[in-house]
Amino acid sequence: MIARILAAALIALWAGHAVADGQAALQSELAELYQRHIALVAEDKIDDALALRTKDLQAEVKADLEKGSKDDQARMMQMLKGMTPDTFAPEHVQMQGDEAALLYGVASKVVPVGPEAGQLKRVEMMVEFARDGGKDGPWRIGMSRFLGDPDAVKRVENVAYEPIDNYDKGRDVNMGGRIVRVALEEDHTLVVVRMLDEEQALYLPDQAFLKERGFNVGLLKPYATVEAGGHPHKSNPQKVWVTSLDVR
Repeated sequence: MIARILAAALIALWAGHAVADGQAALQSELAELYQRHIALVAEDKIDDALALRTKDLQAEVKADLEKGSKDDQARMMQMLKGMTPDTFAPEHVQMQGDEAALLYGVASKVVPVGPEAGQLKRVEMMVEFARDGGKDGPWRIGMSRFLGDPDAVKRVENVAYEPIDNYDKGRDVNMGGRIVRVALEEDHTLVVVRMLDEEQALYLPDQAFLKERGFNVGLLKPYATVEAGGHPHKSNPQKVWVTSLDVR
């Protein structure tokens, strides 16, 4: 029996390492692809840069270019360069089935024109990727989205656990956001989420209590999206005593 338990534990451990290694390799591969796209745009090799994009996105850009005059096309090219960062530092990759993935990271760019020209700006980004021709095809870059300024986030300064009497049980609030971090403490579970440019500290029962009631604690991990309801703290608007939670 002990031998079987140890064998199962080792299998789980090695499976966890395999997943972690696979995630790291995928993150590196996608980040290198996106950085190559950045370099091509910087060198004005727009056609080569577009070739790294998904077919749908290539067709959309080419259709827009064909509609406009030469001046319109030049402005579009300048807009493409303006929307392309100078560097991209990857932070997390997330598969979306077998043929798509999302890459999260922080982009940096020196503002080229305007009152902030010459200043270095940082912004969080999410870049979509898709396989070209099925699950064994090469990765191609899809849409990219700017998410916010990582240096302007209102952090939760005080995450100390407090009794429910410190929360307004006569009021209910609802919120949604992306998990930033999780702490599985002995007497409670802390989940810090980001909603736009502000963090919220959500407090749940301890993990043993959650597991007993069928909740999958493993879902609580950074970059997962949550919707929660609960009672707001009486004096700290960034703390919530959770009464319902949905994780996606």
